[in-house]
Amino acid sequence: MTKARVPLTFSLAITTVVGLIGWDQAAKITHRSKRAVRYWSESDKAPAPTLDQAMALDRAFIEAGGGFAPILESYARQLDV
Repeated sequence: MTKARVPLTFSLAITTVVGLIGWDQAAKITHRSKRAVRYWSESDKAPAPTLDQAMALDRAFIEAGGGFAPILESYARQLDV
């Protein structure tokens, strides 16, 4: 089942990052299990990456060819709302 993710949420940003770098790479970068990273991508779950983990994920996304930092953009949009 596909879960709906609100556009301004961190869960959507994590999903965007993982869509490019993959679950295995995201888990490796953050030193967490793939399941932990999957929880971060689910809007109905409470946990979220630390700031260091979020920066590492954004950096990996950009290095893999992404044109922006999804988690940073999500945070910035939430501040503007």
